[in-house]
Amino acid sequence: MTDTRDTVASFLDRVGRSNFERNLGHSTQVVSRALAKNQFPAHWFFSCRDWCAEIGIEVPEHLFRQNVGAADASKQNADRSAA
Repeated sequence: MTDTRDTVASFLDRVGRSNFERNLGHSTQVVSRALAKNQFPAHWFFSCRDWCAEIGIEVPEHLFRQNVGAADASKQNADRSAA
C-alpha cells in the first residue's frame, strides 16, 4: 500500500531523482517545478505507474494533480440528484 504521507521529495529520494528523470524523460527543470509544488502533473501518471511497476513499487497516486473540473462536475451531478 502506498504511504499517503509520501511527498514528491521522499518519492524522488526513494527512486532516485536522476533515475526518475532519465527513465521517464523529464528534464531537471520540470521535475524541480513538481518538487516545489509537491505535486506531479496529471499527465505523468501513466508513465510513472508503468515505471513503478517495472521497479516493483506502488505509484503514489496522491502526488498527481487531479482533474478539478471533472471532480466539480461529478459533485454538481450528485447535488442535482439529491435535490
